[in-house]
Amino acid sequence: MKIVTGKTGVNHVTADDDRALNLGIIGKDNYVLPVGDMFRLTMVDVNTARVSCGDLVMKGCHARIPAGDYDDLMIDSGSQGYNRKDLIVAKYKKDTGIENVTLEVIKGTPSAGTAETPEYPTGSIYWGAAEDTFPLYEININGINIGTVKPLFEILYSRLSSVYTKAETDDHIKNAVDKETQARTSAIDGVKSDISSLSEKDTELSQGIDDNKNKLNAVNADIESVNASVKNLSDKHTNDINNVNERISTVATDVLKLQNVDNKYSAEFTNIAGVMSLPLLPDETKVSTIADVRKVLDPLVASLHDGFINLAKIKIESGGSIINPGGGMIGS
Repeated sequence: MKIVTGKTGVNHVTADDDRALNLGIIGKDNYVLPVGDMFRLTMVDVNTARVSCGDLVMKGCHARIPAGDYDDLMIDSGSQGYNRKDLIVAKYKKDTGIENVTLEVIKGTPSAGTAETPEYPTGSIYWGAAEDTFPLYEININGINIGTVKPLFEILYSRLSSVYTKAETDDHIKNAVDKETQARTSAIDGVKSDISSLSEKDTELSQGIDDNKNKLNAVNADIESVNASVKNLSDKHTNDINNVNERISTVATDVLKLQNVDNKYSAEFTNIAGVMSLPLLPDETKVSTIADVRKVLDPLVASLHDGFINLAKIKIESGGSIINPGGGMIGS
């Protein structure tokens, strides 16, 4: 750090110090100040351009033609049938630490058509460039005649008193705040819009999830109903099978009973048939009295009586009828 506007006991203020202050106050570009003749150009003749007094600032570098003075510049003659553009410029140069600003003419290239503006070097004096150019005028030469003369510079009319007034400063601050507020409001509105859009999408997704849940519940209910129906059918079939098995068991029992009854019937009929087929009297039996007859018949009658009693019991046990071997019903 160094002090510029202060006494140090030695020569310490440099051209760079002065240029830096001008850059900060006036601006970073090239300007003509509103003093003197502001570099008014007059064509003295076809080949002489006169630039009157004025002050300029080239990227912080102040240069001037003192009041009442002027610079005359030589313009080369044109050629018949050709056009050309020349530039009158302020040229900054630094050579081995020695700096100067002069007015010069940069001659353009003749053209049978539209003339092109000649090129020129530029640089940042603040950062130590060796050359920089400030174009002041464009001179159009048509054939051997001078055509239009066009100013290329900007006149800086503002004074410090007007540039830095409180009203303008407040206005600049207000404009800056308004722009910032507008930008933030726009950003907030954009965020709100995004949030609203996301909320709508979230609602749609939630509705879709609820719909899918309802569908899933309906499917589960259908599955439970089907399972219940299957269980009912299975239980019914199981009951039917059990009933069939019970009936089969009952039928088997009945068949077994019938077989037993049939066996008993067969045995009793066999006994009765045996009794009835016996001869009334053996050949060797001698009957001479009633008593002898009873001795023979009583056992026979008792045997038939027991046989029919057994048949009656069989009939009662089986719930059927007594079948007479002779073809009729004995009891019912």
